[in-house]
Amino acid sequence: MRRTYKAILRDDHVEWLDGSPETAEPISVDIIILDKAKQELSQAKEKTAGELLATLAEKGTFADIEDPVAWQREQRKDRPLPYRDTDAD
Repeated sequence: MRRTYKAILRDDHVEWLDGSPETAEPISVDIIILDKAKQELSQAKEKTAGELLATLAEKGTFADIEDPVAWQREQRKDRPLPYRDTDAD
């Protein structure tokens, strides 16, 4: 079973951030070094997406949609495509 625990590696010591694995015996672990720049970029994207959604909400962009579920079904509905769907039987 694979579980993920957040930790910081300092020299040859691991500092667990959100709790450590519960075990009385030594266990084998794989440690993946995360690129900090990638983490920061991911956090920036999340913040930007949140800001964009907040802006849409402030402007009332989708306020005219009375039933969001029905609207989504309509958007996903298959439509006839040229040269694919024909009525030739």
